[in-house]
Amino acid sequence: MSFESGWLKKKLQYSIIPGNFVIYQSIALVNEHFNPLQMNNLFGTLFTFSGSAVLLLFGLIYLLRPQFMPYHKMAVQKDWNEFAPEVKTLFLALMRTVAGGFIAVSTVALILQLEFNKSQDHLIALTILIAGTLLELSILYATLLVRMKTRGRPPTLPSLIAFIMLLTGYFFNISGK
Repeated sequence: MSFESGWLKKKLQYSIIPGNFVIYQSIALVNEHFNPLQMNNLFGTLFTFSGSAVLLLFGLIYLLRPQFMPYHKMAVQKDWNEFAPEVKTLFLALMRTVAGGFIAVSTVALILQLEFNKSQDHLIALTILIAGTLLELSILYATLLVRMKTRGRPPTLPSLIAFIMLLTGYFFNISGK
């Protein structure tokens, strides 16, 4: 008998009896089939997916914006309309390049996490960590540079959160092996 059908059969059998016995039986069924290593893998997946979602969101924002971000305006102390078309094109090209990095690393991390879930190959988890770390450290360096040298205030915290999520996902992944 499989876990699902056995659990369902016992759940239906005991659900007509009121009181704590039903709760106890449900907990016993869950504990009987609970594997903490699977839970680590689940948390690893959730953290990796969450960090990747932050990266993907930023990538899409940078890809689809028709002009630079408000913190870019603060950094250069000029309005978008004050720039020549060639300078606007340069700004947008740089934003699209950064967007490509965000989207690429996010997509690779998602695909590799799904593959890791199947194979539990430590090298896959390490690859996710390396790709995420390289992107996130570059982003953190760039945002801190803008913060220290200009009046611009780029969003440093979301990058830091995404990095921590990917790092946490890695540690859950390797502990669930």
